Amino acid sequence: MQHLVIVNGWSANSTFWDEFGLGLVGAFQVDILDLDQDKTLEDYLTELDQLITSETVLLGWSLGGSLALEYAATRGAKFKALITTQTNPCFVARDDWPDAVNIEDFYSLSGLVESYDRTGLVRRFSRLMITGSERYKIDRSYLKQVYRLDGLPKRSCLESCLNMLHDLDMRQRYSEICIPSLHVFGGKDQLLPANLSSDIAQLNLAHQVSVIPEMAHLPVGAFRSEFQTAINNFVATLT
Repeated sequence: MQHLVIVNGWSANSTFWDEFGLGLVGAFQVDILDLDQDKTLEDYLTELDQLITSETVLLGWSLGGSLALEYAATRGAKFKALITTQTNPCFVARDDWPDAVNIEDFYSLSGLVESYDRTGLVRRFSRLMITGSERYKIDRSYLKQVYRLDGLPKRSCLESCLNMLHDLDMRQRYSEICIPSLHVFGGKDQLLPANLSSDIAQLNLAHQVSVIPEMAHLPVGAFRSEFQTAINNFVATLT
């Protein structure tokens, strides 16, 4: 049986990925690492050590993709392939990396976390995940089922993971990853600039890049099937 380990996105929970493996070709054991604890990057990498095997395909969404990149760069020989989706190596814009979220928008989100306005946070981050989607209503309906107040991590976890998202710069990591890799983007993603996919392609020409033109920042709602197809096509190339 094939093995898929998913590193979840910021503030998300495992229900986002319910039955995701059923849309993949072949039988997959699926394990999910939620970022729901107040831990360091190294702590999460150690957790991945307990899940990863030589047959693992490691998939990370958004911040989870950054953790997957770090794992692949430092422990890449231990597993089969890497997939990231909607991951920016520098989430917050920098002078030499403008294709990212501006600092004012980041602080706006950070303020909701600091006040622990859970209702406002779910409302705002839901909009950020699906604004631009050409199947907006379907994505919104899906989020209402899986992204709820009772599923949010505690505030300290949200803050530590948000700080990690602010601080990480993973650009160098792409050139250090030699295992087969695929990076998937949504063409309508409001959190990631439209030309980010071409920026990523230049960081490692051996890596594959795929864009789902109508998708926003949510890979498992209305565009789940297209995302699964991208994964199936990639996995079919692995030996």
